[in-house]
Parts: sequence; structure tokens; C-alpha cells
Amino acid sequence: MPDCLQSETFFEFPFPVPEVWAILSKTDWINRSAGLPPVKYQVRSRTEGGTTVLAEARVMGQRLRWLEMPFEWVENEFYTVSRYFENGLFTEAHGGMSFEQLPGGGTRVRVDARFLPRHRAGAWIGQSIVLPKINRDMAASI
Repeated sequence: MPDCLQSETFFEFPFPVPEVWAILSKTDWINRSAGLPPVKYQVRSRTEGGTTVLAEARVMGQRLRWLEMPFEWVENEFYTVSRYFENGLFTEAHGGMSFEQLPGGGTRVRVDARFLPRHRAGAWIGQSIVLPKINRDMAASI
């Protein structure tokens, strides 16, 4: 099994954390700005209580399906999400943003992404194409 692929990028803004959070916590907007395809969600009730969220999107002509875990977040501090894929290049994806108040009132945002490749081809494509594209798209979006 190939090693986990990781990316960590930092951005600084001359605005206080609550103003930056108000924009960057809109994850659907971030996804659209980064050029990600629309996602269809299916929410299923669980007999023991709670729900399971299944998601699906078309990426480069391939239908991807995954289990989307609930977002974990603390307002003005961080958010993270984990996804477990049924198919595609990766078995898992984890990512999110954290927000740090800087001296002088600005904000440093840490964007992290981690992918567990399904196979060697996924590792190569992830390292050579996916992670660089995520970093470029995120920089262009925010």
C-alpha cells in the first residue's frame, strides 16, 4: 500500500479571523471556486439513530462514490472532513482549514489535505497531478 500523500499550504490575510472564517467556512463556495464538480448527497437514516451521508460526483468522466463523515469544526478556529471512497484513485481523503490570529489583526490560514492512495498509480497521479492542482486551485480561489 502506498504511503499517505500530504499537502500543507498557508495563506495570510490582512483581516481578522471572524471575517476570514465567514468566507472560507463556506465549503460549497470553496469547492465551486476551485473548479470541483457538483456533488449529489444521499442521506440515509440509521436504525441505531443518526444518519449516513453518501456522496457522488463525476470526475474526469468517472463516477466517484464515497461515505462523507460529519464535518468537525469550532467556529473561527478550524474545520475538517473525512471521506472514504468506494472507488477511484484513493481510499480515503482528509482535509480542512485552521485559522490563526496574527499580531496586528491579520489571519493565517492553514489548508491541509491528506490522501491514502488505492494503488501505486493513485500515488503517482496524486503526487504529480492532484496535490499540485489542489494547491494551485486553492491559491486562485482565495
